[in-house]
Amino acid sequence: YLRRHYEMDYWGASYYQALNYLTNKDHFGTIKVSTNMRFPLFNNVEMLQARDRQRIHYTTPDSADYFMTNFRLHPDDFTYPVTEYSIQAYNNTIMRIYRTR
Repeated sequence: YLRRHYEMDYWGASYYQALNYLTNKDHFGTIKVSTNMRFPLFNNVEMLQARDRQRIHYTTPDSADYFMTNFRLHPDDFTYPVTEYSIQAYNNTIMRIYRTR
């Protein structure tokens, strides 16, 4: 209900926490990420430490390792089978990382 009627993460601030999760989980190498909201992803990548910033690469969903969303403009769950990480507020998921491979 909340995802359909309220802007739960209007500014995309949850992307920073999610990106930190990914860079801490995978300590080495490139992390290929796709999203339905590019600007929150791009803005939050800029706040990462330089070594982590260089590891995040934006790509298309078919070549990404992960798909990130804060459900803004798309309140339904996505069809990716594996949820890697979620952030909840008020018993509602506001950020989810899906593993695409």
